[in-house]
Amino acid sequence: MLWTHFPLHPETPDSGLSLEDLFQGRGADIEAMKQRMSALMTEENLAYGNRSHTYNSRLAQELAKWGESFPEGEALNLKLFEAYFAEGRNLARTLGTAGSC
Repeated sequence: MLWTHFPLHPETPDSGLSLEDLFQGRGADIEAMKQRMSALMTEENLAYGNRSHTYNSRLAQELAKWGESFPEGEALNLKLFEAYFAEGRNLARTLGTAGSC
């Protein structure tokens, strides 16, 4: 699989934002958006959970890009993807701040 890393919402704080806050004032139907994403992920055979928040994933993207220089890079990319999109984990948190995430 070819992975493309990019900061979709680089202004997102490390603590994250609820999807309601992220799309506030845009007239977005969040449930419809989530259903569309779920269908797209299913078509690609990718895990996708019922996310309520978005988080700043810059550090995870940097880690994944670095990991691509190793044979295990594909597995790392998939694990990070699943943690973020399927499990809703905050990947902005480092080991020192991870707590129970």
